[in-house]
Amino acid sequence: MVMSEERPEARAPARSTVSAAIFCGGRSARMGVDKALLVDAEGRTLLERARDLLGPLAGEVVLCCGSKARYGNLGLPLVLDRREDGGPLAGLEAALLHTTARRVIVLACDMPLATAEVLSGLLAEAESRDLDACLLATPAGVEPLCGVYSRDCLGPVREALDLGRRRMTSFHDLPCAGRPLAVAAIPARDADSARNLNTPADWAHFQQGSR
Repeated sequence: MVMSEERPEARAPARSTVSAAIFCGGRSARMGVDKALLVDAEGRTLLERARDLLGPLAGEVVLCCGSKARYGNLGLPLVLDRREDGGPLAGLEAALLHTTARRVIVLACDMPLATAEVLSGLLAEAESRDLDACLLATPAGVEPLCGVYSRDCLGPVREALDLGRRRMTSFHDLPCAGRPLAVAAIPARDADSARNLNTPADWAHFQQGSR
């Protein structure tokens, strides 16, 4: 995986060529309640917050809600996993199967500190370098649930799942139509950009900081 700085001349692709997928299929076990439905200081759920962030960037926003339909009241298309217990990689497979767009922005619903600037930067880098996967990198590591993926990832993702792999990065070493996938990680300017809210303490800290 190549680490690189964002290039200032890079421009995001046209909105019509981009889809966005909000990942909200987790069990929220450590939070104790459904994270997607937590309400922030502005009165929006985390799902609504992610929808509002992604809407201006993509021609379509879908919910990758796992293997069962959930959150239909939000009015967004529901994209269901085609494999049981496939984890978020199965969600990526479902999103890539659903979309007709060239690229898909992926964002976990529990990353409320992600910004339009961050996601636009990932899109621009993916477009200018013709990357198959462009992920955000923080000091804690690469975050594959804050990234941009091309439709060409579908074949390698399927192969990884067929091999029993479940990690979101486990398809990176698999070829696409005889060529290696082009993958890069872009260092985040703000370490909190891809911070997950996993526990009640995380949520309380976020709420305190957003006031």
